[in-house]
Amino acid sequence: MTRLAHTLCAIYGATALFLAYATVQQALYGALWAVGALSVSSLVPLIALVREIVHSDTMLAARAMVDSAHDALDHVARPSLPRRTPGAEITVADALAAACCEVWWATAGAEHDPATCSKKGSSA
Repeated sequence: MTRLAHTLCAIYGATALFLAYATVQQALYGALWAVGALSVSSLVPLIALVREIVHSDTMLAARAMVDSAHDALDHVARPSLPRRTPGAEITVADALAAACCEVWWATAGAEHDPATCSKKGSSA
């Protein structure tokens, strides 16, 4: 549990004890309707205490799951990225310069008759 959770649990416990004390005092010297109201209200901090403990346990379990998933991902082999070759840009620029027409683009650079070229000199 965190320090805040411990502090809240201490406050809840102190509140429940004070309400129990007030219930006893009211039973000895006061009205009976107040005894019922105080006894019921003294259960509320106890419910909050239990919920705080359950919340803390749930958070610890979630943190353990995240840590185990993170550790599992650390052991996964990641593929390396392909390396750039120094002349790749030059090769691509030459291929783009060789494009003579739309037929060349449509056929992915397949050989064709230059006489059938449409829109010669158009840029891609």
